[in-house]
Amino acid sequence: MSEIKPIRNEADYEAALVEVERLWGASSGTPEGDRLDVLATLIDAYESKHHPIDPADPIEAIKFRMEQQGLTRKDLESILGTRTRVAEVLNRRRGLSINMIRNLHERLGVSAKVLIQPSSPPGHKDQFHDADYRNEENVKNSNRGDFDKIVDFIQTRWPGYMHAVYQLAMLKVVIAKDRASVVDIAESISKDDSDNDGKNYVKKVREVVGKVLERHGLVVRKGDEFELVHNQLTREQRQELIRRCDTAICAYSARIP
Repeated sequence: MSEIKPIRNEADYEAALVEVERLWGASSGTPEGDRLDVLATLIDAYESKHHPIDPADPIEAIKFRMEQQGLTRKDLESILGTRTRVAEVLNRRRGLSINMIRNLHERLGVSAKVLIQPSSPPGHKDQFHDADYRNEENVKNSNRGDFDKIVDFIQTRWPGYMHAVYQLAMLKVVIAKDRASVVDIAESISKDDSDNDGKNYVKKVREVVGKVLERHGLVVRKGDEFELVHNQLTREQRQELIRRCDTAICAYSARIP
């Protein structure tokens, strides 16, 4: 086992990500688990400086935390004020005050960095609906096996560090289309990043992100395309899986201090 070294450049970073992927799931307290913890710390430090993620929308972050903790709008009244004020905030008709931000940060654990961001205007369709939006009665029970396998990856096997966000971004594309070219996937991942050219993302998809999803048995590469393995899904199941990817990405973003 090689010695762990500081991450100084992109080559070191990519190598560390590959090693983390290999070690993911190692038991805490074991040599492998200790190595994983050290690498994760080094990756986080490098990402915070070189690969920052845009913060989540504050209202979406609040609704996600409500869902995560099983809270209702009534529970927010002691944090935001009156029932009317809660409705105004969640419906994007009132901005967050300093006191609201402080209360949300202290009592719900939402990152202050997220909360101070401007929210989308009224009428914006949130990724996170009310706390019961993920009620699986709305998802058809047919083809449950394929659906559950992808859910398992998103909720329990997805590593949850910055570079791994690309895995969920790619997964969203192949879930929506069943099969997508490397170029189409790269364009979808990079569309919000003006500082990187498409060729860089094509390489990431082909050599890193796609290979990770292949190792997890989610996609298979066929020529210059990736195909979803577990593709016996209903339209409702595809929509739910894409929402879960968005939820995981937003949750990661909300954890950034």
